[in-house]
Amino acid sequence: MFPSRTNGILRVNTTTSEKYTVEVMNVLGELVMTTKFTGMTTLDLGTFSKGIYNVRVSNGTQSTVQRVALN
Repeated sequence: MFPSRTNGILRVNTTTSEKYTVEVMNVLGELVMTTKFTGMTTLDLGTFSKGIYNVRVSNGTQSTVQRVALN
């Protein structure tokens, strides 16, 4: 997932052809965006307020969470 600091555009890449879910949560833990993808996706966070967001990428059996700073 890159970049970790963004003005709005966030790219998520995976190394497998499985279906993945991306969930974006604000600092209160509220789900503000969700989408499903295979391989690569681009998220536009530009309409959200500036701050820190947690981005969870999961495939049903594995999951990872990274923090992203929206400038």
